[in-house]
Amino acid sequence: MTTYDTNGTECVLEIDNDVKLFNDQLKSLVDDLNNDLTDAKFIYINVTEISSGNLSTVGITISNAPCCIVSSNTGKGQCMPNQVPCSNRSIYAFWDGFHPTEVTNVFIGSRAYSAQTSYDA
Repeated sequence: MTTYDTNGTECVLEIDNDVKLFNDQLKSLVDDLNNDLTDAKFIYINVTEISSGNLSTVGITISNAPCCIVSSNTGKGQCMPNQVPCSNRSIYAFWDGFHPTEVTNVFIGSRAYSAQTSYDA
């Protein structure tokens, strides 16, 4: 989102399409591994699907901006040094331009573990 224009949306369509293509192939690979290696169990966790769920149910209201001021020069997407981050991290989906906040990770982990929908895992 820092590097590409979102055209006012919460996503970068070009990257989302690439991620979908990768994830579809990854799911197929996991299915193949489970068929070929019957003594092992591989589980595909659909983080993209889980992340697109209603984050407001856990109090996340800002998903299109990071909690900190990010650098647009060196280290694009990373927090700028010596800057004060947001005061309420629990309402942000992302800490910086790349990394989810703790509340986002807990949400994704909980959904992955419980598989609330057939698309989660």
